[in-house]
Parts: sequence; C-alpha cells; structure tokens
Amino acid sequence: MNKDVYEFRMNPNPLKLKYSNSDLNLWAQVRKLNISMPKIFPINSVKAMRGCLFADQEQCLPVFAKGVFDAYWGHGLDISEESIIMGVSETSGLPLEKFQQYINSQEAKDLLISNTSELMNRGGFGSPTFFYQGHMFFGNDRLHLLEEMIQKKLC
Repeated sequence: MNKDVYEFRMNPNPLKLKYSNSDLNLWAQVRKLNISMPKIFPINSVKAMRGCLFADQEQCLPVFAKGVFDAYWGHGLDISEESIIMGVSETSGLPLEKFQQYINSQEAKDLLISNTSELMNRGGFGSPTFFYQGHMFFGNDRLHLLEEMIQKKLC
C-alpha cells in the first residue's frame, strides 16, 4: 500500500478531504448505495478479506462482499471484529463453523499474502483494483472506464 494514503489519513489536506467526501457521496447516489463515514477509519479488514476468499470458494462472493460493504459503509460496524464478520457470513448463507475455521487458518493467511503479492507484482497498490485486457483500473471512480472497455470491447 502506498505510504501517501496513510500520511493523508493522518494529516489530511482540508480541501482534498472535503472534495473526497463530496465525491464519495455523489458516487453513492449514482450507484444507489447507502454510505456513511464509519467512525473507525481506516480499519483492519484482514478477516473480511479472508472471508472473501472463503466466500469465493463457496460461490458466494458477491453476496458476502456486499454484506461486508453494507456492514461497514452502510452501518458503520467494526468489520475487524470476528463477531461482525461471522454475522455477515451467516446472513450470506455460508457455513459458520467452516467459515470461522477458514478465516483463522494458515491456508487463508497464505492465500491472502499470495494474492497481495500478485497484485503488487502486477503494479497494483490498493483496493479496489481490476485488470482487464492488460489494463489496470484502480478505485471506484474508474469503474465507468472498465465498464466502457468491456461493453465496447476496446483495445
């Protein structure tokens, strides 16, 4: 992750912060999402990321990821707490005992490290990042470019 991100969070430029918040709210309106700034920001999302790995294996990633997003950005819940992630897992229809074992397993830790290393080796530095036909798209504000590229089959 880029050090600039953490430095900005510790000492934000007031003008950039105002713009970023306004931009986030506009994006939420366009995407018809309920977003409110969580009290805990940034947050340790390791268990949520490991949960995504499990949900992907169970063909339940979109439901689980949306649940995590809603819990954190919609309700301001502390997704670093295992009980919160377990609740999201349960409402997503994932088997609780297997989910809990997996997110605490060495397998999940190793896979997340491997995925993070792959992202960095491909030139990525944060989330969300998408790759399509050799192009990298970073940030929710680039989704429209990715959508255009896919729809028009550009490149």
